[in-house]
Amino acid sequence: MEETTGRMAEDEYRLVGVTDEAINQLIADEAPNIDKEDNYGGLSNNDIIDLHPGQKIWQFQPYQLRINAKTELKLNGSAYGIFMNGIHIGDISDADASRFSAEYQSKKSPRLVVDVFGGRYKQSVEAADGSETVKRFKTPYQVRVGIGEWEAVRQPQLQQEAANGWDQVANSAEKFSQATGKAGDSLNKTGNQFIGCGCSLVVLLIIIFLWSSWFH
Repeated sequence: MEETTGRMAEDEYRLVGVTDEAINQLIADEAPNIDKEDNYGGLSNNDIIDLHPGQKIWQFQPYQLRINAKTELKLNGSAYGIFMNGIHIGDISDADASRFSAEYQSKKSPRLVVDVFGGRYKQSVEAADGSETVKRFKTPYQVRVGIGEWEAVRQPQLQQEAANGWDQVANSAEKFSQATGKAGDSLNKTGNQFIGCGCSLVVLLIIIFLWSSWFH
């Protein structure tokens, strides 16, 4: 994860009590869900030397550990604790507790957004013989938490559900129209049959009348 800048947005909270042990446990837990291409940006050591000389290439991006993790807010003693996959990641500081509580309760469906900074990175360095080589380094982890809304995340799903509902209405209307058309066709056929029968009856009556006239 990349380093923090030291500055946070007003709606972000830095956790206290974060330990390498907890984050390493979370990384091990989430590793199967992370593509190899996302590990150190999918870059080989030669790529780092050729394309990113002197730059820090972090093992993960800050958001990657939260994509599939289950994040929960629980009381840890008297503090607000953040748990991911059941692992205690850290606590909201006492100084931020009141502001955090007010913002959390103001959300209709609060969603905790956890970003993890620091940790392992690779960097190209100059060796004694002047050649470039890649070494691994590590910095302490830092965790920031923001509070979002679940509705914003589910909006595409809600739009799809609305679209599916409209499709059902449209399909029902089409089926009704088809059924009405079939009923109309049946009525037309029945009417034609009645008309045919009426014509035959008139012809029969004319024949009977002429026959009676000839023999009386």
